[in-house]
Amino acid sequence: MWAYNSNINHCNVALGALLSYILSTHAFLQMKSRSISSLTTLVRKNQAHLSIVEKLKSRKANNYCLVNCMPYYILLSNLTDEGWKTVKTKPERIKEVNRELEAFGVRVIHQYAVLGPYDFVNIVEAPNNETIAKVSIELGFRGTIKILSMPAIPIDEFIASVKKR
Repeated sequence: MWAYNSNINHCNVALGALLSYILSTHAFLQMKSRSISSLTTLVRKNQAHLSIVEKLKSRKANNYCLVNCMPYYILLSNLTDEGWKTVKTKPERIKEVNRELEAFGVRVIHQYAVLGPYDFVNIVEAPNNETIAKVSIELGFRGTIKILSMPAIPIDEFIASVKKR
């Protein structure tokens, strides 16, 4: 099932349609006498629920995500000399910053310390580009980190968008 990223109401409608579909199907299966009329009613209800989901799916694929309604971002970061001093004296500070991100509405999905041109790679969920920009500014302002932020498209969504005109 697909849901629109920039409007949580679309996600709620799609999830509500799916939940109604599941509940009505479950209710039908629990009935002792399954009449043709109750089966016909169930089919009509489910067609209505599924048409809502289909309408949501028919929009541009790159504006949608699976169930989760928040876009993903890749944050590539380099610590400054001050940042390295902090990590050396208090390595758990990294986890504290992750909790600070949650206050902005950003959830860290995966986090890696890496070798190469960047020190850390973070995969996060955030409501929108503006939130990620604000996080980058807030963290960068401290003088301990420099962040390169990139929106990320889950591969299934990317493939779906390429298949459409």
